[in-house]
Amino acid sequence: GRRDDLGTVRLDVKGPKEAQVLVDGYYAGELDDFDGAFQGLDLESGTYRIEVVAEGFEPLTFDTRVTEGRKLTLHGALHRAEN
Repeated sequence: GRRDDLGTVRLDVKGPKEAQVLVDGYYAGELDDFDGAFQGLDLESGTYRIEVVAEGFEPLTFDTRVTEGRKLTLHGALHRAEN
C-alpha cells in the first residue's frame, strides 16, 4: 500500500514532455511522468532541490520542502537557452 509518511510533488511545468526531472541530482523520470492529476513524485518529508532539464533549454530549479501527507504543485516553464 501507499506509505502515509510521504508527500507528493506534482510538476505543472511547460516544456518538452521528455525533459528530465532530477531530485537532488538523481534522475527521477521524465516531466510527462509527474504532470497528471494522479501522478506525482512521492518523497519523504524534507527539503529537496528539484531540477527540470532539457536539451536546448535553461534548467529550471525548485528548492522545495515536502511535508508528509501533503500534495504540492510546482509551477514553471522551461525557456529556450540563449545561444
